Amino acid sequence: MGRRCARGVYRDYPAAPVPNRTLTLLETFEIDPERAEPEMAPDCNVAPTKTSPVVIARVPKDTDDEQPQRQLRNLKWGLLPN
Repeated sequence: MGRRCARGVYRDYPAAPVPNRTLTLLETFEIDPERAEPEMAPDCNVAPTKTSPVVIARVPKDTDDEQPQRQLRNLKWGLLPN
């Protein structure tokens, strides 16, 4: 088996019920805009060491609520060698 490059694609997803409209990540994952970093432009070449949007669910530090909330964060990712 040959080597594989770990790359991904980030793009907007079309909304099925409404033609000619795309959903943002905030709408798709029902994220409160106050819990989101600015959305990035679509990227068809998301490679290790690039920053890409990530949806996470965690308990916010600034509330007493213990229920996890979805957040949009722009994170840099990479691969760790064995």
